[in-house]
Amino acid sequence: MNNKFAVITTINEKSRSIIKFESFSDWHIVVVGDDKTPPMKNSNNLTYLSINDQYKKYYDMAKSLPHNHYCRKNIGYLFAINS
Repeated sequence: MNNKFAVITTINEKSRSIIKFESFSDWHIVVVGDDKTPPMKNSNNLTYLSINDQYKKYYDMAKSLPHNHYCRKNIGYLFAINS
């Protein structure tokens, strides 16, 4: 996996900006979803962490963070650090 990461949260579907950023081969984008976020397809340069994924991978942190809050982005940072 790439060693440069961009971590974002969104409640929207995959935007043009995300699609553009996903095309950069030297970056990996981590999209941290929330209750309202539509599913996104993972690719070589994009990982979408749904609420279920967040609880599966980082249960202790996920259960301590409120849903529908920007702080869930911390799960994306944890994912990037561990990749």
